[in-house]
Amino acid sequence: MNEQIFSEPYKSNRAKPIKYMINENGCWNCVSHALDNQKKYPVVTRNGRYWRMSRYVFTISKGVIPEGMFILHSCDNPQCINPNHLSMGTPKENSLDMVSKGRQAKGVKNGGGVKLDEDKVRAIREDNRSLQSIADDYGISKKLVINVKKMRNWRHVI
Repeated sequence: MNEQIFSEPYKSNRAKPIKYMINENGCWNCVSHALDNQKKYPVVTRNGRYWRMSRYVFTISKGVIPEGMFILHSCDNPQCINPNHLSMGTPKENSLDMVSKGRQAKGVKNGGGVKLDEDKVRAIREDNRSLQSIADDYGISKKLVINVKKMRNWRHVI
């Protein structure tokens, strides 16, 4: 794979060029710039403004992004800056895209404060004691026990 340089119509001579490598899926993976604090998306500063690279490339290639709109990657590759893989969508469309592709956090990946894991959920579903006894043993609410047993929570655990 050869390094390519993204053509920027208004780039100053001092600005670091945007370099990328094209992978087998046609993604243009940025190799010249650092990733954001979440270590996912490449970022760039242009004219004193900090951008996620995908938003910057979209703006140059396709036009202004209205306030509140997201840039979606059809390839699900956060480092891709291929304009053909980028589209604009609402927050709801972004969420639906994430869910349809199975990228939403589930179970223990859902963040801090989770008291259950997949093994505990399976045990709760098999436990025939009173709901309150189960809740007390696991340090959770009776309502959560009900929701786990009725498959309202932790639906991905079988």
